Amino acid sequence: MRDLPQTRLYSQPDAFGLALGTVDGDPGCKPLRHVMVCSKALWFDITDDLPLSDNTAPSD
Repeated sequence: MRDLPQTRLYSQPDAFGLALGTVDGDPGCKPLRHVMVCSKALWFDITDDLPLSDNTAPSD
């Protein structure tokens, strides 16, 4: 993974956000959950078994 523009989440020091479209190839990690599903596009279908959250990710 190349140097990516990222935003540190100070409320969750082990997490960060990154802009869509900035990852080339396999990022070496997998998603843990879907967040903000209450705002997803109507045409987007979630087809996996990952946990869902209407708002932000719950604190683990």
